[in-house]
Amino acid sequence: MKRLVNFRPTVFALFATVSGILFSYCILLRSVWGAVLCAFSAIFLFIVFTFFSLSKFKSAGKALCFLVFIFFAILGGIGFKSAAESYENADLGGHYLNVSGSISEITENDNYTLVLLTGVKFSGAITGKSYYNLLATVYGENVYGLGDVLEFNAVVRDRTLIYNSKFSASALARKLKYSCEIDAENVLITANSPDAFQKCNTAIKNALKSGLDEEEFAVAYAMLTGNSDYMTEETIEAYRTVGVAHIFAVSGLHIGFLATAVYFLLSKLKVNRFAAFIIALSACVFYSGICGFSASSVRAVIMFFFLNIARLLGFKYDGISAVCAAAFCILIVSPVQLFCVGFRLSFSVVATVIILYNPLKKALKFLPDKIAAALTVSALAEVGGIPVLLYAFGEFASFSLIVNMLFIPIAGIVFISLIVCTALSLISSPAVCLLLPNYAVLGLNFIVKALDFKALLIGGFTLGGFAAAYYGAIVVAGGLINFRKTVKTTVAAALIAVCVFGTIAVNVNNAKKVSATVIGSDKLSAVFMTARGENMLVISDFSYRTFSQYRLNGATARADGKPVSVVILKQEQAIELPATVNRLWHIMNVERLYYCGARDESAENAVFAAFNGLEAVNMADGNGFNFGGGRCTFALDGKCLLCTVNGYTTAVFARFDGWGYDGLTAKIDTAVCVDCHGGIERNYAPARTVSFRAKYGYSDGETHGNFSFCFG
Repeated sequence: MKRLVNFRPTVFALFATVSGILFSYCILLRSVWGAVLCAFSAIFLFIVFTFFSLSKFKSAGKALCFLVFIFFAILGGIGFKSAAESYENADLGGHYLNVSGSISEITENDNYTLVLLTGVKFSGAITGKSYYNLLATVYGENVYGLGDVLEFNAVVRDRTLIYNSKFSASALARKLKYSCEIDAENVLITANSPDAFQKCNTAIKNALKSGLDEEEFAVAYAMLTGNSDYMTEETIEAYRTVGVAHIFAVSGLHIGFLATAVYFLLSKLKVNRFAAFIIALSACVFYSGICGFSASSVRAVIMFFFLNIARLLGFKYDGISAVCAAAFCILIVSPVQLFCVGFRLSFSVVATVIILYNPLKKALKFLPDKIAAALTVSALAEVGGIPVLLYAFGEFASFSLIVNMLFIPIAGIVFISLIVCTALSLISSPAVCLLLPNYAVLGLNFIVKALDFKALLIGGFTLGGFAAAYYGAIVVAGGLINFRKTVKTTVAAALIAVCVFGTIAVNVNNAKKVSATVIGSDKLSAVFMTARGENMLVISDFSYRTFSQYRLNGATARADGKPVSVVILKQEQAIELPATVNRLWHIMNVERLYYCGARDESAENAVFAAFNGLEAVNMADGNGFNFGGGRCTFALDGKCLLCTVNGYTTAVFARFDGWGYDGLTAKIDTAVCVDCHGGIERNYAPARTVSFRAKYGYSDGETHGNFSFCFG
């Protein structure tokens, strides 16, 4: 019997492990049908694989393969289950405790600093050392460094494994279990014990700060270490819009640049191949350590290892086997990575490039070889990442294919020059050594910000579960299944059709729901809602002069030029309506403006005259308007908007600042607020609470970027 697929041990092991993890995941979510479907799908595909790939095996060999399959499935399932149970069982119950831990990550903001503590120890009502990490929000002036050991007293909150019906994959992968909020004056630095990686990271940051301008430092530091916390929202958004923000996630691109540079240098020094491999691998591992052993950098190092060890040992390199081996190693160590966006994006892109590279490059044989190769890799990287990008970010850059072909070589040169010049700046003057890189990064920023292609972003929909058909079509079209040409074409076309019509069905169903995007920063707190073709922006707290238009751009992209009703809840200070509308007018098609607070007729008239008859309406408690087939009403002296659609009520609150809770009798399903979360939950008992700004224990629009969810 002809083999339908070629037997690859690493593909076999990975498939079994993923099946076990998915089965365990369905059990965790109490999805019986999901677990049953997962089990039957795994068994069916295993039988097909056995009969068509291992057709020459005898019964004993097939039985052994089945046992191996079951072993890896159980291994993946138990690994995921134990990780999830350990996380859930580590709850501390919200006690006031004495806490100490070492800083492994620092994120600086205008009004506070986020520090991630590892090696956390507790004393008080609960005593002991935790396996998990704690994220502390420190308010006030402070100067902390990596490796500093902090001690303080605080109420420690637990993070839940399931939040808003979503699995907290990122938190579990980072071992982030606890959070707290403290004032800087109550924090003691008891020791400083950075490891070698943290010392190097700090040295790099200090050198770049000394030798580069502020904005160039932020971009250069992000390129070298993957830490983009020092970049402004506008700069990050510009790189995302162009489709090249991946240069700030230390991954295969960075490891590839570094390894190439090391190999080139060692070849000039006539170092033998084995020694060169050891040196290059050591350099890549150390670099990954400087970047905090991020998941993306670890994946890249593992891929580098498999690629080069195969070449050294004289084996024929099989890209599919290598990428599956890397994924298998990662999932055995950390099964939860399967549900992390970075893991999915990295492996979907790499696998797509490997599978379709040869067929697409042959189709482009009329082009010069190097151009065809570059075009093939860029195109396939975009094709492979589309479903994941739509799922995670809601959009992708349709023009990144061309941009990346031109940008990546330039970014590679800048990256290598940054490494060399930063190393030199550690022993000489940073201002001199980093002079050229400063201008190079300045040029990158100029190019990216000049390429403002927001109108060409594609998004506003998701493939849902039909992403499986999308990737199935890629597997079939790439020839991994040994179909005849006509059968291959037919099956691939059928899978694409299933993906297209399934996607349409999913998004038609989603259109019946209300979607909300929560935006939070120190200058803006807002919610953008869409329902049945209607759009509404509710502003809870803002500085009309300086609020981030980039954040609004990203959240309101789904409006697609359609009219938007704007609601401004009652503010602590008077609203300058013309100035506010002027800033909003450049972002969206404002249909009507509702505002709460003291009425200003002259401002209303000014808005009407300046903005093509736009009406500004002053609202009071009890007044309301229709939206998305439902009704919106105002309460609490204009500091709350109640939006009820399909019997589901979402309450959006303005800043509290000491005012009372009385006067609201409606049942709230979801509350979105700036502060006073505890008071809102005690008085109104919402099923879900979402924060505009960093309030740990809640999903928020600040740390999540633009945080989206559906209701109704």
